[in-house]
Amino acid sequence: EPKTNYFIGRFEKPVFNSFSTVGFMTTDVRRNRAGYSNVIGLDWKLKFIENALTFKGQIVQTNKDKITGNGVRFNLGYLDPNWWEINFVTGYTNDRYEINDLGYNERNNKWYYGSYGEFRKQDPWGKFLDNNLEYRVFVNGTISDGIILSKVLELEQKNRLKNYWSFGWDLEINFASFNDEDTFRDERAWVYKSETEGDLGLWLRTDRRKKLIIAHNSSIGRGEYSNWRYRAWTMIQWRPLENANMTIVSTQKLGSQSMEWVDIVDDSSSLNIIYAESESKLNDIQLRFNWTFTPDLTFEVFYQPFTVNMNYINFYRLVKENTRILESCNYITDPDFKINNSVGTFVLRWEYNPGSTLYLVYNLNSNEYYSAEDDTWEINNADSFFI
Repeated sequence: EPKTNYFIGRFEKPVFNSFSTVGFMTTDVRRNRAGYSNVIGLDWKLKFIENALTFKGQIVQTNKDKITGNGVRFNLGYLDPNWWEINFVTGYTNDRYEINDLGYNERNNKWYYGSYGEFRKQDPWGKFLDNNLEYRVFVNGTISDGIILSKVLELEQKNRLKNYWSFGWDLEINFASFNDEDTFRDERAWVYKSETEGDLGLWLRTDRRKKLIIAHNSSIGRGEYSNWRYRAWTMIQWRPLENANMTIVSTQKLGSQSMEWVDIVDDSSSLNIIYAESESKLNDIQLRFNWTFTPDLTFEVFYQPFTVNMNYINFYRLVKENTRILESCNYITDPDFKINNSVGTFVLRWEYNPGSTLYLVYNLNSNEYYSAEDDTWEINNADSFFI
């Protein structure tokens, strides 16, 4: 590791009124004989019309070893204090935008625009305390080759009753666009056309003020070419004592994909990019338990068993880039797999003197992986105990 200097600076000043600000931020990383990275950004949040209208955004320039990149984002929104809110957003980063030395950027060379907002009833009426309907519409794509990566519409509706139970529904539709994620697996992969798919969910939650709280969410969906899928999520939160609480969250998913990445087979005559129809079943349980015996002595638990069963059904090769033209193929390898993992942390904490604390920690880490091709389980256990 070379000798390195890290610098972060932030300056912000109110303008116009006490709710509007303009800010400047810079980060700088310089490694001895190993290059540098500098980022500067101007941002603002301006409030007008008694704080109902908001205009905010940011302009950023990056410099990574003399390679300059740019990124911007803008948000214009109006908040009605009684009934509704609406926002319009847009932004982009070019292909030389680089902030990952002292920041995080999932990917560059990307633009987006969209809108989100809500309609709400905040005053009690009938059996309801309040109601809310939210929407989100977003489109994003790449700058260099101009492909649309996603077009998403989301609707979510929430209701809270006077007994403090709540319920609602949510709908998500992903319209057909293009998918380039496989090019990050292998640069020889192609962009392919995705499918239109949607999911509808219903949820219910009991009174959050009680000692026992139960919440459940179920969703079902399918794609234009893929089969039906479902997701069931249940949470139980129990506070039997003032100093003890337990939460259990259980999730089960049965998923289906019509274009699951498999492999690239390069034979003497052609390059075969292999996909498959797939089905996966996931089970995930998360347990949290906290018991405060005294302010100086506590016991905390987190435990999570997690299983996945992945099946590849029919195999195809993609015939042409930027299409969904598939051709059946004979793929001889069996890529099916199973995962059976368990992780957990158990902590006993004792502050035996003010400012002096003893921790006893047991860490559970069990990983089991089954390969159908090898017909074997690979088991890796790494439990540990700390004082």
